[in-house]
Amino acid sequence: MIANPAPPRRWFLYCVAGLFVVLSLGIILAGLMLMRQGMVLRNGTVFGSSMEPHFVGPRVVWRCPNCGSDNQFARDTIRLAMPTKCGQCLQVSQESPLDDLSDQNRTVEFLPGETIQFGRLRAIRALRKDNDQDSQLSDHGVKRGDVIVFQASPGSTTEIKRLVGLPNESIAINDGELIVNGERYCKSLDEALRQAVLVHTLNNLEERKNKVAFELKIDNQLACNAHDSHTIVVARDIGVAIQVAPTTNPWNATIMLQSACRDKGEYHVIVKLEKSGSSISLELLNQTSVVSIDETKTIGNWIIVYLVDGFIVVGDEFQEWLRKEISFIESSDTTRDFAGIEIVLSPESRQFEQVLVFRDIEWRGVLESSAQAWPSEEGIVLLGDNVSSSSDSRDRWEVRPGMESIKGIVIAPRNPIEALLKQREIGSQR
Repeated sequence: MIANPAPPRRWFLYCVAGLFVVLSLGIILAGLMLMRQGMVLRNGTVFGSSMEPHFVGPRVVWRCPNCGSDNQFARDTIRLAMPTKCGQCLQVSQESPLDDLSDQNRTVEFLPGETIQFGRLRAIRALRKDNDQDSQLSDHGVKRGDVIVFQASPGSTTEIKRLVGLPNESIAINDGELIVNGERYCKSLDEALRQAVLVHTLNNLEERKNKVAFELKIDNQLACNAHDSHTIVVARDIGVAIQVAPTTNPWNATIMLQSACRDKGEYHVIVKLEKSGSSISLELLNQTSVVSIDETKTIGNWIIVYLVDGFIVVGDEFQEWLRKEISFIESSDTTRDFAGIEIVLSPESRQFEQVLVFRDIEWRGVLESSAQAWPSEEGIVLLGDNVSSSSDSRDRWEVRPGMESIKGIVIAPRNPIEALLKQREIGSQR
């Protein structure tokens, strides 16, 4: 006869139960820590000039021996034994900013790259899935126009570039335009402003009581940050943002935009805006549209007019009000090397606080060619905003980097005007 086993002692049961509780709490705590790690923003430093002017890399400040003014150049574009052109007096010096750094008669200063913040892809994806109704959002939580942090291969350097092509899309560049699956890609006003390059800033307009008309030129020399030259990029896509005092009512402004012209004709548009009471009226191409404040719910402090991607787009920092396609017109001067913007404000110029003038970046193919194509396949297409100084999908990878190469998304300013003002702030600090 076999005796029944003795029942487990109470202390043993307590130990097992306690161990189970400790293990459960440990698993929960580890999960929470992993979630927190995914949500925490990370810092990084820009170390190259491929995304300038939106993200500034290390700089060299060189003092011109002719006029004494300070010039800044992207450190990775400077070449020894090459002439240097001063941006102020336009004189060409045969000295390179890096020649003979021991010369006490010259002033050379080195500045570090900009610090950026980015979120892990899984965290950004979760937030966007919950809050973003954008139809451009992919299954992976990214969308065209994002500036991403990526690592092309295990062990390689982590970099930032702009995402322009998603998996299984055919992408092409044609004369500065982005073609997606055979159709020209037209950016929203928000997207266009976040990629715009600030050209001019007018501040303290309240002090200019005797001047309400401003004529500004936008040069075809879009700076590529090389210390010896600039690249000719025709200024076809141009725009202006006018900051209006919140309490100003009524007000009016007339804006004329004339693109540069090289063989293809020009864009020439006049937009008239007037606020009276609870509405803003827009007159464009002899057509008048009325935007009701009640309908748009919120009218921002900035009035934006942007000639971009073949459209004239009008809105504020939060929304588009009007978008209309326009066409090239013939010009008697097909070699004009600048675009022009004329702004006529209300007689009481104190109503307007500041004006920003900007232009769009222009995509170009490898070796500054006007066209390039990527056939539909797995992987993504990445380009640098500063295409003249960027090694990217145009000439770098035989096979597109995969979605797994994306490590995070750079945190963008809250609204696109802040992205433009950031360029001004960085320029004034450097």
